[in-house]
Amino acid sequence: MCLKTSSLQWDLIEKMINALAPFEEMTRQVSSSDALASDIIPAVTVLQRLLLKQMDEDHRIKTMKSTSLDALQRRFSNMEQNPLYCIASLLDLRHCQAGTRNVDTGVAKKLWERQPHLRHTAHQLIKDHKSCAETGQELMRPYLHEFLTSAYEDYDIVIWSATSMKWIDAKIKELGVMDNPNYKITFMLDSAAMITVHTPKRGVVEVKPLGVIWGKYSEFYNRKNTIMFDDIGRNFLMNPQNGLKIRPFMKAHLNREKDKELHKLSLYLKEIAKLDDFSGLNHKHWERYLSKKQNQ
Repeated sequence: MCLKTSSLQWDLIEKMINALAPFEEMTRQVSSSDALASDIIPAVTVLQRLLLKQMDEDHRIKTMKSTSLDALQRRFSNMEQNPLYCIASLLDLRHCQAGTRNVDTGVAKKLWERQPHLRHTAHQLIKDHKSCAETGQELMRPYLHEFLTSAYEDYDIVIWSATSMKWIDAKIKELGVMDNPNYKITFMLDSAAMITVHTPKRGVVEVKPLGVIWGKYSEFYNRKNTIMFDDIGRNFLMNPQNGLKIRPFMKAHLNREKDKELHKLSLYLKEIAKLDDFSGLNHKHWERYLSKKQNQ
């Protein structure tokens, strides 16, 4: 008996093969006789990013990609909390650029005792870094203090900047963040806690691996209760599921009155604080999620 396959069916088959090809490649890689423990986290991270990426070619295979992503995340849910995988990945020179510094997990500057919260949020200091002004207050993003005050009710707040600790100290003092009576910063991380990785698409980049925090404070924080904000998406390349890319704040003098990003994000944090587990969220669609909750 012969079955005739239509052009639409052939097109669907081709899309499925292309979508599953990276799984075959990664499976062969980690199943080979010379596979290393350091291959696991990068391989799974690449697959997660591919499945999360939305493309025009995804028509008719979106459900398959979503189901595959759910299965992948369930299978490797504790991957980044496994010391073997984390340490092996950090020490493997294929994933860390040769000649760069090692991750310094001692750079966390503790400012305040953590609260008995179940949530954790890490931020890049939110400010216009490109415009000129006489004071930092003029470049501060609107609703910054209101945002941190609201977040502090449900989260421990961490500041992670790709600069030196000296610069971070100066800026948060200038912006009135250090001694604000309405909230406290639990600790801060600087560029020494970042790692350098090589990616096929971006080349050599520095990223902020949340595994540094989860490993050091595993009794408090993990992938289920952490959200990270940054206006540079590659900074959470190692933990895309926990990252939320915010719109950059530029030309402060022109956009101050129009910028409502932090106000809306504070509402989103309030909504997801009701959840026991963040791992099922897609922060890429945070505005859609917030709108849906507000209309219920």
